[in-house]
Amino acid sequence: MNENNISSLAAAISTRRCVLFAGAGLTADNGGATWDSLIKFLKGQLNYSSPLTDGFRIVGDMIYKFGKEKVYALIRDRLKDANINNKFIELTYSNFQWYTVFTTNYDLALENSLKKNQKFKVNPVITGKEFNLTGIQSELLCVKLMGSLDVNHDKPGSMVLTRADLNLAMEERSRIFNELQNHAANLSFLFVGYSFRDGLFFDILEKLVSNLGRIERTYYAVFKETPDAETSYLLGQYGVKIIISDLDDFVKTLSYQIKLRDPQDYTLKRIPIGSDVIPLNSTQFGVFLSLQFPVFFEKMEENVSPHAFLHGNTLSFKPFEKKWHFRREEVQNILNKILTHKFDSGKPIIISVRGNPGTGRTFAILASVYELIKIHRFIAIEIPSYAISRLPNPKDLNDFISEITKVAKDLKIEIPNYIVFWAEYPLDEIDISNFKKLASDCKIPMCLIFENVNYSSYDDEKEITTISVDEDLSDNQKGSLSQYIIDTIRSHRFPEIDLDEVNKIIREEKQFLPIMYRCLDPARRSINKIVQEELNKISSDRSNSRVLISLCAMATSLDLKVPISIIKKALSKEMGRTISYSEVFELINKTRTFLVDSMDSKTNIYVFIYNVQIARYIIAIDGQEIMNKCLLLIAEIADLRSTIEANFIRQLIIDEGVNKKSGFSSLFTQDSLEGALIELKLRQPARFIFHHLARFYSKYDIYDDRIVPLLQEALSEPKEVYALSERKENVMTTLANIKWDQDKSKLCYREIDDPEIQEIFELLIAARKDITSNMAPYDVHARILKELSDFKDENTKIALLNTAIEIINKGLTYCADNWDETQRLNDLLLEILSKIDPQKADDLAKKLLEEKDDGSGYYSLARLEYHKNSNAEKASALLDFALSAKKCPSGAIALKMKIMIESKIPDYEYLMDLADRLSSNALFKDTWESAYHRAVTYITNGRYAEASRYFNMAYRKAPRTLLKGVKLFWMENGQRKTFSGKIGSDLTNIDGRIYSHGIKGFKEDIFFVPERGRVLS
Repeated sequence: MNENNISSLAAAISTRRCVLFAGAGLTADNGGATWDSLIKFLKGQLNYSSPLTDGFRIVGDMIYKFGKEKVYALIRDRLKDANINNKFIELTYSNFQWYTVFTTNYDLALENSLKKNQKFKVNPVITGKEFNLTGIQSELLCVKLMGSLDVNHDKPGSMVLTRADLNLAMEERSRIFNELQNHAANLSFLFVGYSFRDGLFFDILEKLVSNLGRIERTYYAVFKETPDAETSYLLGQYGVKIIISDLDDFVKTLSYQIKLRDPQDYTLKRIPIGSDVIPLNSTQFGVFLSLQFPVFFEKMEENVSPHAFLHGNTLSFKPFEKKWHFRREEVQNILNKILTHKFDSGKPIIISVRGNPGTGRTFAILASVYELIKIHRFIAIEIPSYAISRLPNPKDLNDFISEITKVAKDLKIEIPNYIVFWAEYPLDEIDISNFKKLASDCKIPMCLIFENVNYSSYDDEKEITTISVDEDLSDNQKGSLSQYIIDTIRSHRFPEIDLDEVNKIIREEKQFLPIMYRCLDPARRSINKIVQEELNKISSDRSNSRVLISLCAMATSLDLKVPISIIKKALSKEMGRTISYSEVFELINKTRTFLVDSMDSKTNIYVFIYNVQIARYIIAIDGQEIMNKCLLLIAEIADLRSTIEANFIRQLIIDEGVNKKSGFSSLFTQDSLEGALIELKLRQPARFIFHHLARFYSKYDIYDDRIVPLLQEALSEPKEVYALSERKENVMTTLANIKWDQDKSKLCYREIDDPEIQEIFELLIAARKDITSNMAPYDVHARILKELSDFKDENTKIALLNTAIEIINKGLTYCADNWDETQRLNDLLLEILSKIDPQKADDLAKKLLEEKDDGSGYYSLARLEYHKNSNAEKASALLDFALSAKKCPSGAIALKMKIMIESKIPDYEYLMDLADRLSSNALFKDTWESAYHRAVTYITNGRYAEASRYFNMAYRKAPRTLLKGVKLFWMENGQRKTFSGKIGSDLTNIDGRIYSHGIKGFKEDIFFVPERGRVLS
């Protein structure tokens, strides 16, 4: 028995895409009869003999001699007590969700068993006139191809006993045989107890091949023994998979595989791989499954309405299976990058799907992930924004993979060989770095796909493949999208729209989600208007529902989901009474226009707006004041003792507020964020809250007299245990740094043994005692000593700086694998050495080069010369030493390129070598300027693909002022070459030209279009 065939068959049955075709073998051993045994029975009863061999002709001859009524009565009597063989009875049970059942049997056993066991209403079809629609969710048709014994011999639908009967049935019951042909063209079939000797199904398939060409469907036939050579050959020709098996084993195995695919069975944890389902022992992987989010079978099968999906609800992969989505060309680009990647290189592939919100990034990613699971048999793991641990540790992941491999082997199915992680939001550099480390320790190759926005960039761009989902569709894509919308509206019976109006909407809206909203709306309203009017409906009669929507919009816009416990407490506070969870879900159900809920692996429920872009529309409507109120409301009710609620607070208020890289989140004002932190501090004085409230104040005013008391209070042990933990050492470093910055104007004049200075140093010593990998205490301590030395006599100065050097050297021993931390401390080290004596700094640089083949000392000296002394020539000479070292900082190469490209006569061949050298160094992080210099180098050397890449990178990293218009230059043969235009992918034929280049083979002016990788001259 081929388990792969069983698995594929089970998948078709469980999704109701399979037809049961039952023959006489279903009842032959239990009161029924095969055609041959029925002929033998009739011969005995009628004492009949003749030289005829064809069964139909024999029965026809009997009818001619003894009368049809008598022969018909004998057959009725012979088959009246037929029942389904016990080996097959389970095929009629409700877990076997057949699309339709066809049978060649005369008896009533199959339809009776189906009526008894199926959850659907079973309707027999005998003449063909009973047909309404096949595949109706609440109905199962049992089609009797050869008539039924309960119909009198002279009535339509009577048993087909002769060739004449068969020909007449084909004509009078043509609807039945046409439906059989339609089913064969579109669905899988399972043949049970059917010998194929009557040629009926082969005739159907021959007609199909004649009409349609090659048949793409797969059929399955069960035999106890291998059929004869001719039958086997014909079955193979028509795509029928032969399953040789003991019938008991076959049904048991098939039933087990179908049970695995029951979407209502929440007792199982099942991983979908292709058409297979792999069950896992959830108790064995409880911790892993509570922290990570592999795609379970339920996510592949959960039903979503077409309307919800096309409006951005992407919680299930089912719509992708049904091909409801617009398959943009970017999907194939993503798949091509992954499937052609050389995983044996040891490096994972990381793909950033870049585009503005609303362009269809999420659809593109999910369509790609679906195909990787279903077609290419990848294990898929989501990285949700609300995850406590975004990535697993290598051991847990490898144990998870080992279990999947073991179960796959036990089930005799193909073992998955790849994993795809994906995130529907931008990941930060730490996430990407952690993924690369995880990939290096994982048993099987991995890839990562994540969403990104057009203005976000990464320092290690060269290790990330960027695929842009452009707002401006090509003419070809616009045509495909127009046809997709027309077809979608027709297939789902949405209000009709003509092609001209679709094209007009595509031109006006540009982004995928607004296009779909407007095209699907009967009044062709814009997405803004639809959202506004839907909110107005809710506001008019359900104010509590409106609060619920605002809370969820705030979280969803930040790629967060609100725990149901937060929702319950927030609504209780708003309503002035404690409400039940049933009341919460009643409110959620009333706002399904916007809200959805989902469950994590621990069955914790989260609520959110179904699409981030819709959440942002709601926020724009709500305004700043409503967002501020929502933030304070959450601070007033959140319980920091709850892991789920504390984690939500950390993400919302700390990550998206205090720690926001580009200033504070635009959702919250400074006052509202401060109010939320104070409220949390008063209610639940966790160290974490005290620390971050102090950091919050320090961002605005380092001399705020509230900072130090908050940090000192944070050092005391909290009276309660909170889920939001904070190490004392982090607080100590912050407190030491704040104390010094606040008082250094007076402390700089004091001696090193001053009690206040020693108190600061004691904090830093204690901070680095147990956290050796934290560079902050070393950096702060050395910086304070350096600043102190400026106000001391020469001897004291040297002593202080030597102490600082010792501290830095200790720190360097703990960050050998962290390039950024190492370079930061090395820079500080060179600054300190420069304060002692330039000659000593030079001596140290020589020592690093000679003893460790390390050019970082010369690189730091070169930067000091270039930036501090404005001596490019001396800096260039120092960089030559740095570049000669085996351990050459990549920044040294970039600085050398900058100096060379601005020199009178650049050596472009050497510059190209340097650019290639940068590309080979995974540690280098481009700035917009270094990317621009590399683009210039490559275009000057005729390598336009690389030039395109780095012009694009320069655009993504450039300051906003450079996106509007800029003139940059480089030199060639003593002449200035000017780039005039935008650093960007939206160059026009007016700007974006390179003048006076002198590049062979091109006219004097080059117009460069980076996003297409084309050079026009």
